[in-house]
Amino acid sequence: MEMVMALPLALATLLTILAAGAAPDAPSGPVEPGTIVIEGSDADADTQSPFVDAVEAGLLDAQFLTLPNRGASRYLARVAVTRTSRGQVTADQRDPARARAGNWGLSVTLPADKGKLRDLIATELDVTIVSRKDGQPVWRGRAVTVQTEGSPENAEDKVAVKLAGALFRRFPQPAEEPIAVP
Repeated sequence: MEMVMALPLALATLLTILAAGAAPDAPSGPVEPGTIVIEGSDADADTQSPFVDAVEAGLLDAQFLTLPNRGASRYLARVAVTRTSRGQVTADQRDPARARAGNWGLSVTLPADKGKLRDLIATELDVTIVSRKDGQPVWRGRAVTVQTEGSPENAEDKVAVKLAGALFRRFPQPAEEPIAVP
């Protein structure tokens, strides 16, 4: 009697495990380097360009051969970038010291610290490598950083290099959770 009741429980457990393993976003196995085409989302090509370039550099370091067209590669790398405002912070803004000489003497302006509200910009890079053979994802990685708007660290090319570098430093290990990049 116990054996009969254990069988449905075992089948239910097995089906749950199989269903979890067949999730469409779950990577299916190890990635062997090969030919790959990189595809950015068409939403904002200007924003995508530095990120696609940085992902390409990371894939080249990982021994992939990037191809320019969509049809003849072993893999497809889908690149998605999201930039969102996540609140505001007071950012220091310094006025530089200035000195001026005139007819009536010397005028000196001392540096003054001023606080200005600036947005915090969260940037997430999401890369999914898909097999052309069966269309299944074989690797996925995400990295995120938060920088102050208008700062040199928030320049798209710098952010792209930092995020792609963090992703491919761990390659081929998939990043289950987004990698936080300072």
